[in-house]
Amino acid sequence: TQFIAILNTAKLGLTNYEVWIQLSELPEDKKKEFIDYLIAHKSTRWVASCGGKIDIAIAIVAENIVQFNAVFQEILNHFPNYVKNYFITVSSEFFTYPRTHLIGEQENRELSYLGGEPKRVELDEIEIKILRILSKDARMPTIEIAKEIGVTENTIRAKIKRLEQDDIIQTYSAIIQAPKINLIHFEILATTQNMTKEKEKELESYCLLNPYIHYYLRLVGKYDIDIAFDATDQEHFQKTIIEFRSR
Repeated sequence: TQFIAILNTAKLGLTNYEVWIQLSELPEDKKKEFIDYLIAHKSTRWVASCGGKIDIAIAIVAENIVQFNAVFQEILNHFPNYVKNYFITVSSEFFTYPRTHLIGEQENRELSYLGGEPKRVELDEIEIKILRILSKDARMPTIEIAKEIGVTENTIRAKIKRLEQDDIIQTYSAIIQAPKINLIHFEILATTQNMTKEKEKELESYCLLNPYIHYYLRLVGKYDIDIAFDATDQEHFQKTIIEFRSR
C-alpha cells in the first residue's frame, strides 16, 4: 500500500481544479494510454477511474484559472477526440478523515483541513524536494531522503518538522484501493439549496461522525459538494444516500 504526505496546496499558492470527464468510445489500450499520461503529468494531483456517466476524474493544481486552462488545453490537444464531454469544479475547502471503519473504530476521528485562500509560503529548494519525495513515498527513511538530496539527516528532520508545523504537510495517508478489501468506493456530487452556516456545520459533523466517509469537498461550479465514502454493499450505499438527503 502506498503511503503519502497530504499537502495543503493552498499553502503553496495553488488551487485544485477537478475535471470530470466522459470519454468517447475508445478501445481499452487507448483509454489506458490516456490515463497513464494523466498520471504522469506534473500538474495532476490525482487521477481516478469512475463509473456511470463519468469515466475519469482528475485534479489539476494551478496558480490561477489561466494556468489551469493552459494545462487542460494541452491535455485535450495531445489527445484529440478522446474527450466527449466534461465539466469542471473548483475546491474551495477540503476535509479529510481517516478510514476508521477499517479498524472497527467508530469514534475519536480527527479531520484534516485543506484549503483556504491560496497564499504561497516561501520554501527553499531542499523543502520543495522533500515535498516531492514525501508526496509519492512518505515511508522513505529520512537518511535516504538526505542522501538523495545531498544534505544531512538532521537537516531533513528539521525541514519536515517545519513543513508540518506550517500546515503545508497536513497529514499522512495510505492510498487504499477499496475493491481490494471488498469495499465499493462512491462519491456523492450534489447541489445544495438554502445552505446556511448552521447547516454547513451539521454536514461537517455528519461527515466526521460517519466512519465510512473519508473526505468532503466544498466546490464551486456545477456541484456544490463532493462526499466520498466506502460502502460494504449496495444496501449500505442506499442507506448512506438516504441519510445524506435528510441533512
